[in-house]
Amino acid sequence: MNFSAKNEIFHSLREGMMAEIARCKRITGAKRMKTDPVNKKLWRDLYPKLLADLVANAAVEKSSSEGLLDCQLRLFYCSLVVNLESRNQVVAYDYMDFSRRIGEVWEDFCKVCWDAPANAKLKRLKSAVKLRLTFHAFA
Repeated sequence: MNFSAKNEIFHSLREGMMAEIARCKRITGAKRMKTDPVNKKLWRDLYPKLLADLVANAAVEKSSSEGLLDCQLRLFYCSLVVNLESRNQVVAYDYMDFSRRIGEVWEDFCKVCWDAPANAKLKRLKSAVKLRLTFHAFA
């Protein structure tokens, strides 16, 4: 797969979600019972497999760290869009659910930059440093 092409990523993810969406539409019960399988299919099955393929392809092609980060951000973005679309097909979002979900995934999207940094010197802060920064920010 060409991880530089959003249309290919979208096609693969949407194809992978079709059966799960159809299955979840037939489930009766609470909203969460219908939507959790959609999230799990995407984030525990499809996304990790595509991410592993991306990393393996990048190693074979000797991609630059900038190129790898670009593709990882694109893959995460496409996965997020397909997750939102798929979940909405099963149970329509209301305004509050949608805004809460966007808030939940924003942090994960930003973390991709630390998982595959373009700058090799970029590191996550140690928890003690974060605590000191947080304490000083609110003191």
